[in-house]
Amino acid sequence: MCRIGFFVTLVFAGLCIQLWAQEPEVRPVETYLNLDADFGKYRDQGEEKYFDSIAFPVLEKYHMLMSPAWYAYQARVWARDLRKGKSGPEGWLYLFRALRHAGKTEAADSVRRYLSTAPQSWAARIVNWYALPPSKRNLREFEALFAEAPVSARVHLIPEYLNVLDAQCRLRSRDSLFGVWEKSGEWPQELVYYGYNMVQTLVPNAVLFSDGPFETSAILKIQSQDVRQDVAVINLHLLSYREYQTCLAQRLQLKIPSPLPEDPGLAIQKIVNANPTKIFYLTQNTAKTHFKTLGLPLYCEGLAYRLSKPSYSTFYRLMDNLQGNYNLRYLQDSLSHNIFNKFRAPSFNMAYVAPMLQIFDLYTYRDEKDKAEQWFEKALQVAKKCGHEDVVHMHRLFWERQGKEDENPHKIRH
Repeated sequence: MCRIGFFVTLVFAGLCIQLWAQEPEVRPVETYLNLDADFGKYRDQGEEKYFDSIAFPVLEKYHMLMSPAWYAYQARVWARDLRKGKSGPEGWLYLFRALRHAGKTEAADSVRRYLSTAPQSWAARIVNWYALPPSKRNLREFEALFAEAPVSARVHLIPEYLNVLDAQCRLRSRDSLFGVWEKSGEWPQELVYYGYNMVQTLVPNAVLFSDGPFETSAILKIQSQDVRQDVAVINLHLLSYREYQTCLAQRLQLKIPSPLPEDPGLAIQKIVNANPTKIFYLTQNTAKTHFKTLGLPLYCEGLAYRLSKPSYSTFYRLMDNLQGNYNLRYLQDSLSHNIFNKFRAPSFNMAYVAPMLQIFDLYTYRDEKDKAEQWFEKALQVAKKCGHEDVVHMHRLFWERQGKEDENPHKIRH
């Protein structure tokens, strides 16, 4: 009798362990939109419900800018779906990207080594391509990879393919690809307005340094609609390609020093110095690490910095752009519901905050409080969507503290 009871206990314990080890049930998409907050809550409880969700396409890091914890989560989910056969070859690409963005380079390399056992597969070739540093990547090879990509993954490779066409000066093919992207439903409408406002920032025949495929595509898209085609655009992510350097020299009539430094800040400085008759700008969304080696003065005129001293007041140019040349209505609402809108748009739009606060400064200095308050509220609205409203409040706190110091009769004046 004791033996039978012992046997039943073992069977029951085995069933419990089996149920406990099963993957959690996938929840609806609405339940995983705020993953970072969920992760902290579930981690404190010692649970793994944070991983109970649907796999999400993992794009290149400049598209999403999510936290390492979010990418680690996505790696877990894609690994689960690949193990269960729920994902095609694009799942390996998303798993590889997620591991790299999460800082788990050894795990990402293990994925690449595993795929190398079938080196002719699309997954192995695309992962090997992304594993290379940008200067070592073969652009023509990516064109073949894009053509072979699964339909479900191709739309998420369009920004990189636009880079390939742009680097090879294949402008007609590049512009037609914009149409494909737009029809896919994955083109973020926010980028159209951002690109419009960006080119409106610049003086005629200016040269604009842009940082990355998404930002550059926003500008090139609006130019493909016959808006400010006088502006020449240089994509900093492509400057390391010799083919792109030749394209720039021929198409834009620029002197491109050779060899160009790999550091983007130094490369910008060399190009600017080699073309003294041109007026250059740098977008505000450029990675701030590039500014450390730039060695050139910056003058804010809106969404871009001018790299040479203007003959006019920068403040008035700034005011003309934000108050007259820009379309700012789109900042009030979300226009699209795609991946860009969920993850990248708010941080992308933070570029508006600095120039808005400069106008706030000007009106505050003039003691025009109503106008200053209007621009403070606009800057705060943009910053709130990105979770950085503290930056705007701290900026105002400086003025309030300064005013109190000026009213202090005991303040020592030098």
